[in-house]
Amino acid sequence: MRLWKHLLFLTTLLAPCLAGTPSYFQVQSPVANSTWTSTGLNVVRWVSANEGITSFDMHLIRLSTDGILPIAMTVPTSWFALNIYLEDTPPGSDYYLVFLNSADSSVYSISPRFQILSNGTASPTGAVNPKDGPIATVTVSGSPNPTRPFAQTFAVSGASSLWSTCPRHGWIASTVTAVLFISLVPRA
Repeated sequence: MRLWKHLLFLTTLLAPCLAGTPSYFQVQSPVANSTWTSTGLNVVRWVSANEGITSFDMHLIRLSTDGILPIAMTVPTSWFALNIYLEDTPPGSDYYLVFLNSADSSVYSISPRFQILSNGTASPTGAVNPKDGPIATVTVSGSPNPTRPFAQTFAVSGASSLWSTCPRHGWIASTVTAVLFISLVPRA
């Protein structure tokens, strides 16, 4: 019975994020049912609403394994894209990207569900457009693991990192985010 009370509270608290209400970010790629390769370059694209938020953190979430893979911390909102180079990430059709502030667990946006396929089974969708110019690349390897640190932390001009005084908070925030997200998304 206690678990239901917690789930009801968390659902009420985070429902606007999951219900498609306006968010700080609109994810343009990956789109629903798009495909990434388990070893190769994949592109994340977004549009920011410029509401006073200068950066966000990005996590790759997989539901079937209750897993989270911290990708990048303090990604500037002024960027429009980020290349994610995956190395040996397990294939699956239940992946999401979460855009959030790990410091206070504010979820800005969640991508549609997409799949990661083994190499050679499909080409990634949302390929790099040469007209975009240089886009930062983050290399992420292995399976989702909430205790893993972020693969990349970007420096934000004129700002200090909240986690600089205690680096282990990054994985604590990742674990809390994973538990909250997984408890709220219905399983098939």
